[in-house]
Amino acid sequence: VDSAAFTANCAYLRPLAAVAAGFIADRYGASRTMLAVFLLLALSFGPLSFVAPEPGARGVIMANILLSFAGVYALRGVYFALLEETRVPAHITGTAVGLVSLVGYTPDVFFAAIGGRLIDGNPGVTGHQHYFAFVTVIMLTGAIAAALLMLWTRRQQRAKFAIT
Repeated sequence: VDSAAFTANCAYLRPLAAVAAGFIADRYGASRTMLAVFLLLALSFGPLSFVAPEPGARGVIMANILLSFAGVYALRGVYFALLEETRVPAHITGTAVGLVSLVGYTPDVFFAAIGGRLIDGNPGVTGHQHYFAFVTVIMLTGAIAAALLMLWTRRQQRAKFAIT
């Protein structure tokens, strides 16, 4: 019951994290914001793939869950700002939004199944360590994608200024 209440209360982070990430993205860029969030989440999950949970670590676990929820909500709040940053032409924004949604929301389809298999296939601490290693790899993959997009966007801007 306590876990369900905690998770339900975490839903209030959605608007706060999304709006805060939007403000940060307006100031520093959407891809840079996404890179920072992915790296923060990787740093949060990475150590959990090496340690065994301690009985008194409830606060660390709850903080990690809060950070996870805030990070995911922040990422989802910034997805579509990438359209402006990459200067997607107006006549293909529908297709672009569809592709961004496909990539951005695909983890909702497979994540629980893979996480469950990792934990069920390796009971106990080992399964949880594999799960957090898996999540860390996903976060690092997102960070690499955001960094590549940032570099690509910079090159496009330099090329535009070189031509004009």
